[in-house]
Amino acid sequence: MPNQLAKSIYQKLLLDISKIYEQARLQSVRTVNKIVVRAHWEIGRRIVQDEQNYNIRAKYRKRVLENLSRDLTKKYERGFSVTNLKCMRQFYFVYPIGQTSDQLGWSHYQVLLTVKDKQKRRFYERQAIKKNWSSRKLHRILLRGKIQIEDFSAGPRPEGKPVAKLNFTCGKLYTYKLAR
Repeated sequence: MPNQLAKSIYQKLLLDISKIYEQARLQSVRTVNKIVVRAHWEIGRRIVQDEQNYNIRAKYRKRVLENLSRDLTKKYERGFSVTNLKCMRQFYFVYPIGQTSDQLGWSHYQVLLTVKDKQKRRFYERQAIKKNWSSRKLHRILLRGKIQIEDFSAGPRPEGKPVAKLNFTCGKLYTYKLAR
């Protein structure tokens, strides 16, 4: 009997410690997400301010982003592609900083930026939070949703298969390399 009691006490201790640890992990992820999202918004703001203050034309703007990408990638190794810098700039325009969620990370916002309609974007943002979607799941759902909205309304395509008409303003989110 004492052995059973010791096992029961141990199981409760294990469960309590696991809960504490999981809560701490969740809080740390949300804190990091909040900081990273805020940093990307600030980078976008700074790029926009620079462009507007110096009235930079498109040709020079492209060169500035390319130079920033090269120098920041050299310094930090990743996260500063020209595409990502453009997304940060767009993020600043689309999301006032007070309207971002701690529960979504930068990759979620990159996916959400592909949704042009503000109401649809807000809907998918709420769904991603409510249903705890990963950014990849959100991406898949948006792809499926855009196919249904845009292509099925236009009628069936040859062989009965819809052809997706997608317009990603931030470039490809996920690329794959086939290896032999």
